[in-house]
Amino acid sequence: MLLAFRPKVYYEDPAQKDAPMQGIYICNHMAHYDGLLMRAVFRKIPLYSLVTSVWYDKKWARALLFYEHSISVDRANPGTKWIHDCKKVLKEGGSINIFPEGHTSGSDEMMNEFYPGFLLLASMVKDVPLIPVATIGKYKWFFGERKRVLVGKPVYFDRKKFGLDPEKSEAYAEEFRSMIDEMKNKLREMEK
Repeated sequence: MLLAFRPKVYYEDPAQKDAPMQGIYICNHMAHYDGLLMRAVFRKIPLYSLVTSVWYDKKWARALLFYEHSISVDRANPGTKWIHDCKKVLKEGGSINIFPEGHTSGSDEMMNEFYPGFLLLASMVKDVPLIPVATIGKYKWFFGERKRVLVGKPVYFDRKKFGLDPEKSEAYAEEFRSMIDEMKNKLREMEK
């Protein structure tokens, strides 16, 4: 995938380039290839992606999803199994990739609302940062425009700020959405 998409990757924290850290990676979601792109960019660490059960349950899609490195979540009835699976991965030193938009936006010009599930997971693990990731550009196989990725600085979860209040969690999720939107703008500026 790295050769096919040829992503140009930038880091706000240069140490992340050589030694990606364990974390909960939060990324905007433009297309179905985003999970594969994240696996290619973070190939040095065990990265597990949350995948909607709509895709996860299709046998033909499992090869593309790297089934053994995916965690299924039912968007209509998420339950708690996905949280327990994520906590297990994190406890074993792995990382989690979440697309908080819940579905693809189809464009790098806009992002959908961020659902706060990633904050619920972050509230249940200690010392594992949320790491924002922004992507822009189209998926062009081998030639043409390159996908661009900006890996943000780690953000440690603030329990006092978040708490368990749904209104606070929605506002905090919106802060992350704004942060990633700003990172997308930085990427556009870097290319000028």
